[in-house]
Amino acid sequence: MPAKHEQGAIDVKQKNVLHKPLARLSAPASSSKNLPSTVHAGFCTSGSPIAAILTASFLDFSSKQGLDLRGAGVKEGSRYCIDTALWKKAVDGGIKDVQVKLEASHEHKSSISESHLWNFLTETTSGMSSKD
Repeated sequence: MPAKHEQGAIDVKQKNVLHKPLARLSAPASSSKNLPSTVHAGFCTSGSPIAAILTASFLDFSSKQGLDLRGAGVKEGSRYCIDTALWKKAVDGGIKDVQVKLEASHEHKSSISESHLWNFLTETTSGMSSKD
């Protein structure tokens, strides 16, 4: 059962990086029980603020870093909230195809600037995309 402040796929008490109510990235039921605490489905949090659509290259990179997300049931195209350090490490390591959903990325994104996140923007609910 959703919390009182959650209205369907929106949490009106938390804000995203666009300073609007936080959108849910994926259904919590889609989350594997074998995932580390820094990777989860549902609403992104201050601990895992980046709303990412994971790519094959990101999953390969994570595996090389000792985090076997595929072994935990994560597939290419899956939507998960990930911690800032993991996302930044992947981007700094040359992974440039991880897409970010800004409306589902928590406002507490730590040291990553909004403009940097825009470089990885995927379609938003308002129809904007990185290709516009």
